[in-house]
Amino acid sequence: MIDKEDGLFAEIANELRKQFRDIYIIGKQLSSEPPRFPAVSIIQENNVVNKRYSTFDETENVAHITQYIEIYSNDKEQKEEICKSISLVIDNVLKTHGYCRMLNQPMVNADDTIARRIMRYKKENETQY
Repeated sequence: MIDKEDGLFAEIANELRKQFRDIYIIGKQLSSEPPRFPAVSIIQENNVVNKRYSTFDETENVAHITQYIEIYSNDKEQKEEICKSISLVIDNVLKTHGYCRMLNQPMVNADDTIARRIMRYKKENETQY
């Protein structure tokens, strides 16, 4: 299986920590409110073999990968702006890896003191190397 999830997560996390000192970053879906803010959830949502480029013995050479990201902020004055700033950092990292943004939008949150933004990225032809 083509698996670059951990390396991509680490690169995004490193870039975010350079600009947002106390940011909480997790590699799974948050089931409730984050333990601290701002917070980012980065999930490899899908990793599917592109059979067109597999060998006769089913060796995987190319995969389609989707990343799903949720961003949270509870800043009293700039919660939306912080979410947007975080999304720009993530966007820059994923673009350098050939990902195409499919979605980047604010979401209504049950607690209106928390801003929430979701993002989805797709890479059509990820290779092992």
